[in-house]
Amino acid sequence: MIFDIVTFVAAFLIALVLYPPFIRALRRWKAGQVIQAELPDTHQKKAGTPTGGGMLFVAIGVLAGLLATLAGHAGAIPALTGLWVGGMIGLSDDLSKLRRGALGIPARLKFPIQVIFAVPLARSTS
Repeated sequence: MIFDIVTFVAAFLIALVLYPPFIRALRRWKAGQVIQAELPDTHQKKAGTPTGGGMLFVAIGVLAGLLATLAGHAGAIPALTGLWVGGMIGLSDDLSKLRRGALGIPARLKFPIQVIFAVPLARSTS
């Protein structure tokens, strides 16, 4: 229990320190969010918001998961795998949006991909 709390606090503090410069760097790199045409108008106000912040989230989570695994928490491995796979799907989507405008991975394709990876992972934890 204590290890879990320490891991959470450490990850939170690392994110608190790293996110502001990371978001500034994304802005400098012009990694602004492009909103897909199929989404409602309420999403349009997000246009220009830096995209790619999930990379830091995944990196911190993977680091924490690796530390937990090294400390003997074998249950962290499926969570690490799911985090990494979800992060790669998100990265692919973000890169696609930055290269081709609003045409990221369409939701009707992204959801089945996520399910294909999630079901075996969920079964491995039960």
